[in-house]
Amino acid sequence: HIAKSFIRSRHFCTSAKSTVDEEEIEKLSRTISDWWNPNGDFSALHSMNKLRVPFIKSSLEHLLGENVIPSKPLKGFRILDVGCGGGVLSEPLARLGAEVTGVDASAFNIHAALRHAQHDFKVARNVQYKCITVEELADKEPESFDCVVASEVIEHVTDKDTFISASTQMLKPGGSLVITTINQTVFSYAAAIVGAEYLLRLVKPGTHDWNKFVTVDDLADLISQNGAEVMDVKGMFFMPVFNKWCWIEDTSVNFALSAMKPDQIFPETTSEENPSNESET
Repeated sequence: HIAKSFIRSRHFCTSAKSTVDEEEIEKLSRTISDWWNPNGDFSALHSMNKLRVPFIKSSLEHLLGENVIPSKPLKGFRILDVGCGGGVLSEPLARLGAEVTGVDASAFNIHAALRHAQHDFKVARNVQYKCITVEELADKEPESFDCVVASEVIEHVTDKDTFISASTQMLKPGGSLVITTINQTVFSYAAAIVGAEYLLRLVKPGTHDWNKFVTVDDLADLISQNGAEVMDVKGMFFMPVFNKWCWIEDTSVNFALSAMKPDQIFPETTSEENPSNESET
């Protein structure tokens, strides 16, 4: 009860447009041993890195220079990991040279991430963690990141429009938004909830709420409305027996999406402002 009160009293955004859901944060608040147990509740997230890390890298290829260091291909990039949890994705991105900022609304998760990062100096010097909401950070650091990543996060978010708005606001012009999530389909209910939570017990029952899932089209529309363009969408398939993910064409359950914020936004020109429409005198 003390832990619950601590989270509620300090780490939830109280504004009307907050994307933080207290119940969701409470469900996902874990210790370092929970987050970094390769055979525990988050084993699928660990194995997902083999897909999502290369996907993030590929989303930034248009920004890569000629002198890329093979062992540090992300060197020079600022990447924001939204809903970073215990740092399961932040750390491998930092090892590839990126300057990573991981944010989470749970103090317990941030504490776990900070503690684990100290185990590796090369990681610790490239990553920082903050207990802050995405809206608060957007106000403080607009257009600050080359890539904003929200992996397995938006399906736990209450106000998706505000979440996407804040995420795109923090992108530099030309920057990439990368999202992995669960589609809102009959198949996703069967696989991600009935199968994963109740039959196979891959995650704890109640971890997901199908009503908070978002379709590919709805997510693409939200991104477009906030000034970014969807560049790539791929289906993802999990094989629990092998704890392995692979790419597939079908996006009806899990999918990854990348979008790009334009380098420049040109305002629409009205006929009154366009001299070519003026009659010759």
